[in-house]
Amino acid sequence: MEEENETAKSSNQEEYKEFERTLVLIKPNAISKSEAIESIIKEEGLLILKKRRTYLKPEQVRNFFLRCLDEEDNKYFRIYRDMMAAEAAGFSKSAVPDIRIDDADTKVENSDIEEYVDFMTSGPVELLIVAGRGAISKWLNLMGPEDPKMARALNPDSIRAKFGGENILRNAVYGSENIDKAEQEIKYFFPNVRSEADDKLKASGEYLSKTVNPILLKGLMQLCRQKPDNPLVWLADWLLANNPTKS
Repeated sequence: MEEENETAKSSNQEEYKEFERTLVLIKPNAISKSEAIESIIKEEGLLILKKRRTYLKPEQVRNFFLRCLDEEDNKYFRIYRDMMAAEAAGFSKSAVPDIRIDDADTKVENSDIEEYVDFMTSGPVELLIVAGRGAISKWLNLMGPEDPKMARALNPDSIRAKFGGENILRNAVYGSENIDKAEQEIKYFFPNVRSEADDKLKASGEYLSKTVNPILLKGLMQLCRQKPDNPLVWLADWLLANNPTKS
């Protein structure tokens, strides 16, 4: 009974999660595993809305690198957080990779920008727009810890554990950290794709112009002819009686 309640609770939580979009970037060193990564995404119940394989230009990579600086500044904290999680989970110190400052120095923000550019332009990348309820947090969990060595110790089934290289730069995949970054990064790599806000605004405008405005205009014209004592109540009743969506 308790198990059924937990399942129902989990299902309800999933239902109320926001429907989100996020950017997924498969790096050059994992491009041969793109089909396997896409399968993992779909198995999680996420949708791939758009996909393209391309060679990034150096200037694109530099611009993207600068956009990510604020996010990457937290890398030391995240490595520390992962190590604390490992200790709390009961991992012995020998099971957790020994990450020293010079190891962490391979992360993007402390490496030469041109090393990052060289790597990201060394082969094709795959860019995807992935969507679903809670898509951002789901994708972050699927990726696993940013350092592949840490991923292999703490979350061996994660994408970075399976397909990541020897350091954070070559950790196989990238994903947007939050909704704002997701929309910015989608717009950067898919400039012709409308944002969620644009789509909602367009849909609302079309609904108003095609459905609401014409019937409201008719109601106002009838109101002027009838001149009722309580115009608001009369108009409300008229709109209910002439609701175009009413079967």
